[in-house]
Amino acid sequence: MNIFNSQCSRKYTARLQEQEEQIETLLVKINNLEKQKSRLQSEVEVLIIDLEKVSQNIYSITIPIYYWSPISWKLV
Repeated sequence: MNIFNSQCSRKYTARLQEQEEQIETLLVKINNLEKQKSRLQSEVEVLIIDLEKVSQNIYSITIPIYYWSPISWKLV
C-alpha cells in the first residue's frame, strides 16, 4: 500500500507542476495581450483624432465650394 501511495504522490506532484507551468504560460500570454490591447487602443484614439481633423477639413473646404460654385447649384 505504501508503494501505491508513493506512486500516486509522484503522479500528483508531476501533474501539479505541469498545471503550474501552464498557468504561468497563460499569465504571460494574458499580460502580452493586455499590452497589445493597450497599444491598439492608443492607435485607435490617434486614428479617431486624425479622422475628425480630416472630416473637419473636408467640411471646411466643401461648404464654401457648395455655396459658391455654379456647378453645385445645378446638381441640387
